[in-house]
Amino acid sequence: MLVNTLFGGVGGIVTTALRASVGLSLALFLVYYTLLDGPAFVRWLRVTSPLPSNVTADLVDRVDAMTRGVVIGHIVVALLQALVAGLGLWAAGIPNVVFWTFVMAVLALVPLVGAFFVWGPAAAYLVAIDQVAAGVFLAVYGVLVIAMVDNYARPLVIDQQAHLNPAVILLGVFGGIYSIGFTGLFVGPIAIGVLAATLETFREDYDVI
Repeated sequence: MLVNTLFGGVGGIVTTALRASVGLSLALFLVYYTLLDGPAFVRWLRVTSPLPSNVTADLVDRVDAMTRGVVIGHIVVALLQALVAGLGLWAAGIPNVVFWTFVMAVLALVPLVGAFFVWGPAAAYLVAIDQVAAGVFLAVYGVLVIAMVDNYARPLVIDQQAHLNPAVILLGVFGGIYSIGFTGLFVGPIAIGVLAATLETFREDYDVI
């Protein structure tokens, strides 16, 4: 019933997993070439920008801070959610907690249902082997604690790193995912951050009110 509600059946799970895999591969591809050619691109941008050099430098610094904040924020939240979920698995008596915590740290990069791919089946497994109390505990803990880490900590942590309003970050996350899939998890907040950095730079450097 829960699988049908969340994913529309087994086929929905396969489709979701394939989309997440493609999105993750694309994200890693973009990160690789950004790290490889990023400095050269920034130098090219500084040279070719029609803006005054001081305005361009200010804009580049702000965009860099926003981008780093979004990426670091997502990683920190994924690790936090994995640790919280791992604690729940340990309390419920699931074996190999360290391994599953590592798996959830990777899956937690996918918002809303990432870590659920581990703790959800684990709760069902406990119920299936007649450890109903442990299974119910893990299910309730997952819904009330683990899921809330993703829903609330993600915008708050990114806000501390990128200095964006949590509501704006949440809008960027869900808007990006809705528009382009998994990659939008990073692209959405970055796009909004770049827009905010651009507007703030012009407001300060050109006294636009």
